[in-house]
Amino acid sequence: MMNEPRDRNSESAIGNLFAPKSVCAWRFWIPMLFQALLILSVPLPAIYIHRTGRVVRLATEPMDPAQMVAARSPTVSYQISHLEMLDRLPGWERLPGTSLCTQRSSSGSRECENEVQFLSAGIGVYVILQAAEGEPEPGSPKVWEPVGLSRDRPTNLPPDQIAIAARSTGTSLKYGVERFYLSPPLRQHLSELARSVPPPETEESEEPNLQELVVEVKVDEKGNALPVGVWLGDRYYPF
Repeated sequence: MMNEPRDRNSESAIGNLFAPKSVCAWRFWIPMLFQALLILSVPLPAIYIHRTGRVVRLATEPMDPAQMVAARSPTVSYQISHLEMLDRLPGWERLPGTSLCTQRSSSGSRECENEVQFLSAGIGVYVILQAAEGEPEPGSPKVWEPVGLSRDRPTNLPPDQIAIAARSTGTSLKYGVERFYLSPPLRQHLSELARSVPPPETEESEEPNLQELVVEVKVDEKGNALPVGVWLGDRYYPF
């Protein structure tokens, strides 16, 4: 006995019953998957730098503890951010920029007594840092010092040197580690220092109790940096 042919209308109805659910499922999961990948991709560079980078210590400019405590994520300026610390280093002469004479010679000649150096804004620069010689004293971390500059990422550096990537603003360099979160213990320490400043009505100095921080960063082989901790005096505060 031959099987009766199926009703095409019933098959079409069955197909239509399952197809919308399948399409709806994909419309839901594809955006969710994309968002998950986007969220995961944000910390991946930081994780890579933290796992593979070398520890480098950078000294900041003196900071007012009260101003740092008032900011949720304070912005610091490093000593190696200033061009006057770098314009005598090897490699400076090959960087694009200009100079401006702010004071001519008092003798009436065209000689410049004070020349300010500028870099072209937006250019990428690698600052070659060298580890301090000798063993650090307990509670007194030694900072790395700049020894050279390059437009291209240096290779084959000695073991005691590393290149950190920076970008020029025209008047300074930014390393991407100027802002960081203050942990509660570090914030407490800064608050104590801020309260230790004598009030203005006393005969003592009214200057704020400026503090120089040593920021510990990790630098990977491409020069990317990630802040991992701060030294304040002889106390270390990891992030």
